[in-house]
Amino acid sequence: MNTSRIRCGTAGTSTASLAFLGESPGDVEKKNEEWNGSSWTEIGDLNTERYLCGSGGDGITDAMAFGGNGSLSAACEYWNGSSWAEINDLSTATYIDASAGHGSPSVMKMGGYTTTQVATVEEFTVTTATLSDITVS
Repeated sequence: MNTSRIRCGTAGTSTASLAFLGESPGDVEKKNEEWNGSSWTEIGDLNTERYLCGSGGDGITDAMAFGGNGSLSAACEYWNGSSWAEINDLSTATYIDASAGHGSPSVMKMGGYTTTQVATVEEFTVTTATLSDITVS
């Protein structure tokens, strides 16, 4: 990678992926890098720097970053292949979130940490660009 860092978000496959946000020595990042199968290129940065975010998506044309620390964040940003846009925030600012899904049609955020562990689940639906709380009975 062009910028060494830890605790970054990722999306994609071994031949087409993104690595974004994270923590480099002495700095919190908002950088976004694309892997094309042979080299890394820095492309459009995110709007809010943070690390330990939740992430998901297909990679180069579809990705999501949500929550994170650096200063506890509820920010949700969506990558459409050319730029990041902040969309609806999470209902609760969290970090160290679990996530599942590969983008279209949806990515899920599960659990996380604020000042304590949380059990919330939220779903981001790409086609409607909304987050929904999910209640399991």
